Amino acid sequence: MKFHLIIAHDSHLKAVRPIEIYLQSKNRTVIRHNIINNTQLDEALSVSSIMDGDIIVSAIGGGKMNELVKLLGGRKVLLVGLFPGIISQSKVEDLIGKWYFDILLVNCQRDLTLYNTFCEIHNLNSNAILYGCSWFDEGKYSSKTMTDLPKNYFLFIEQLGIPDNREEANALLAGLDALSDRMNTKCVVKLRHSSLFSSPEQGKSSLLDYHRSTNLKNITFSTEPMSTLIKKSKFVVSFSSSALIESILLGIPTFVIIDFGSKRYFVDYFVGSGIQKSIKDISITNTLNKNWKENFCIDPSRHLPEIIDRIMQSSPVNRNVNFSIWKLLQLIFKYRLLLGNFGFLQNLLKTYFRLSKRGTSRGV
Repeated sequence: MKFHLIIAHDSHLKAVRPIEIYLQSKNRTVIRHNIINNTQLDEALSVSSIMDGDIIVSAIGGGKMNELVKLLGGRKVLLVGLFPGIISQSKVEDLIGKWYFDILLVNCQRDLTLYNTFCEIHNLNSNAILYGCSWFDEGKYSSKTMTDLPKNYFLFIEQLGIPDNREEANALLAGLDALSDRMNTKCVVKLRHSSLFSSPEQGKSSLLDYHRSTNLKNITFSTEPMSTLIKKSKFVVSFSSSALIESILLGIPTFVIIDFGSKRYFVDYFVGSGIQKSIKDISITNTLNKNWKENFCIDPSRHLPEIIDRIMQSSPVNRNVNFSIWKLLQLIFKYRLLLGNFGFLQNLLKTYFRLSKRGTSRGV
């Protein structure tokens, strides 16, 4: 039985890596495929071997996945999907867009509830399994000494597009510098960088460029792997990074900055966590809500052996769904009750109508 792991980004690699390691430990045949996003899938050299596989575990986005499904045609290959990062409530379409998978591994209890609601309204058997934060693998984190970094530091994880202008970027850097003074430590900024394709991530923010013009004394920039930077940090700060879940699961004090433009992104995932703070209010005092953690920060290793067993015992199915205005209205009503607002509405409408036009069965 062959397992094919499909990825296109570093985040995808992090998400499938625990599964890959586990399968290899059980002497299973595992083949990983790196698909560059701007490459036509049918031109990728490894695609032909995928056709001979038994199980595909995919972390790639909807567009590339649809291409793959079309290439597979009527082949009886088991499709397993997972999510390489946190899902904002404004991006619930990421959940429902994977309805045709045979098995869907979800990150948290909220996502499971949202997806099961979609299945219930559309008369589908739920194919979702509560897996956990797929990108977390406790065994990969190292506390090895890094000679080029301060001995005592907190970690700030840079985010794409936040801040989105020079004034806010300078204010952020000044705030991090002041926090360093107040906490008697240094600040290490983890830059966005792609090690998978040996290049900076497209659209990376420009904090490094802004820092060159300000020369703040407490701030150092690094492209070291997250797995080494997090483990040695005194505490971790960012806007909405999935890496914040990693630091929480590692027991490191963690904070979500609510200053600047972060409300446009995934901050809603952390509502109720107790760790959303303005930079000036950050302290080491633990304010993490335990109930929130149990629902939103789940170590996938807790479920991995049982999930692999279930995958190996499953068979491909031809899932069908009928989309309609009436079902859409029910979905909107239910999601409004579950999420407490309509922040999901615009993207949900676009995705729902796109799905309804595409077809009602896998591979269409």
